[in-house]
Order: sequence, then C-alpha cells, then structure tokens
Amino acid sequence: MVKIAVVDEHMELLDAVICMIQEYAALNKKEIKAVPYRLAQELFWDLEERKEYYDIYLLDAIMGETGEYYVAQHIRELYQEPPFLVVISTDARYSIKGYEYHVSRYILKSQWQDELPAVLDELCGCLDDQNQRNYIIETANHVEKICYKDIYYVYVERKYTYFCTVYGISRVRKTLSEVFAQLKAKEFVYLDKSCIVNLRHIVSIDKLEVRLSSGEKLTVSRTQVRHLRNSIKEYWGQA
Repeated sequence: MVKIAVVDEHMELLDAVICMIQEYAALNKKEIKAVPYRLAQELFWDLEERKEYYDIYLLDAIMGETGEYYVAQHIRELYQEPPFLVVISTDARYSIKGYEYHVSRYILKSQWQDELPAVLDELCGCLDDQNQRNYIIETANHVEKICYKDIYYVYVERKYTYFCTVYGISRVRKTLSEVFAQLKAKEFVYLDKSCIVNLRHIVSIDKLEVRLSSGEKLTVSRTQVRHLRNSIKEYWGQA
C-alpha cells in the first residue's frame, strides 16, 4: 500500500486532491491510502507521537503563519529521507528554494489537476521498484519476505541474525556477514561487528549515538563512526 499525506489549510483544495487520488487509485487498480491534514501540527503529531509514516507528502509551501517550507523542513528533520515531497503552491518562486529540502516535484495550484496524475504515475512507479527489493527468510516450515525499506537494523546473537523491522522482529540462522553479503545494498552499513543499520532510517548521529526514525537509539563503535558519518552524508546527498 502507498500512503500519502495531503497537507493544505484550504478545505476545498484538500478535498479535491483527496478525491483525485482516490479516482487515480481506482482507475489504475492501486492500493493507496490518502490522509488529509488541514493543520501542520496535526501531521507532526501523527509523525512524532503515533509514529506514522507516509511514502508521499503533498504539501503547500506555506501553511498559515509558518515560514516558507516549514512543513517540508520539519519532515526532513524527522526522517532525513522521506521518500517523496511534492509541493503544490500558488507561486513558482518557491520551486527554487524547494531543492534545499529535496522536494521531488513542484506543482502550481493552477495546474495541479493536469499534473498530479503524471506525478503519481512516476512516484508510485519508483515506490514499486523500491518494494521489489526484499530479503527472503526460508526454512522447512516458514517463508517470509522482508522489504529492505522496512528494516531498521540487523544484529547477531549467538547462532541467529535478527531483523528489526517496522513489523517486528524476524530471525534467520545465518551469520551477520552472510546476511550483509546477501543484502548487497548501499543503505546497509556496519555499526560494529554485531550490528548493521539501515541508513534510510537514521535521523541523527551525535558522537557515538545513532537515533533512528523508530525512536530507538543505537551505539556505533569508535572504529566505525567515521565511515558511518561519511556513508550517511553520501546517502543523504543522493536522496
């Protein structure tokens, strides 16, 4: 399922965008959940307190008394790499500043009805590609598919390697080095000899403390901290 947050203080536009997304989903036979927010604080509450996560954010560049790109900046600070930010606004001048917050697309409000379906086509296609990257756990009695983007971190304990994901914890009877080789993806980096973290979910690094979008805090070894910092800067730069 693709989850979309639509944030705009104008109820008429908010309802119209939600309606178009629902029509798009039905026409293209896609499973999409679109959630409307009239107030930025309502979105922030859901993201911070309820730990909601959206694949796509449709935002106005300015909300009420807030400054330019306040909502986009706040989301960026929470997640560092929200999959896609799309700004729908009245003034084309805001499109230039949007690059600072890794805004994926900019749509003028006067043209949103014409442009939004094509934007959804492109972004949903990108999400489909992301969702095809999976790790498969298979035993004699159990088969499980874990999407890369859902993995917070992976650690080893005794004879098992554990996957901490948005859905809980799964385990496989393999060494951590075997799992790391099988993942074979740039977003997974060692924190120490016993733990691998998904760069996608890192919110901040403070000295040796790594904070994740789940709220959990991990510790990176002194020998790995420089490599981790360089990896996260490179990853965020490409996001």
